[in-house]
Amino acid sequence: MIFCATGALTVSGKTKHAIASDDYTRILDRTIQVSDAISDGLHSNDGIYIDGGKINIVASSDGIEAEKGSIIVNGREITLKVADDGIVASYEDGDATIIPDVISIDAGGGR
Repeated sequence: MIFCATGALTVSGKTKHAIASDDYTRILDRTIQVSDAISDGLHSNDGIYIDGGKINIVASSDGIEAEKGSIIVNGREITLKVADDGIVASYEDGDATIIPDVISIDAGGGR
């Protein structure tokens, strides 16, 4: 799933995650507002790549989560108001094939 171009997107997750992907999610210079999510604000199974834009997330669980892959954040502004972890790469215990990590964070004047 790729979010690109200009403009803004406002979403909410009334039953689970506000934005969810079974594969990868990439955000390119886009404004995304998650006004509320019952679970994660931005959830992806395989990885999340954020290159620019402005992201604001309000969630009852994690702000940004990748289950089995990496999270790469390059610049811009990310604001999270969440009940659990802000940014997390997680996995199920016992699966040695998965090595979760946050590869890089470049604040680029953002938060």
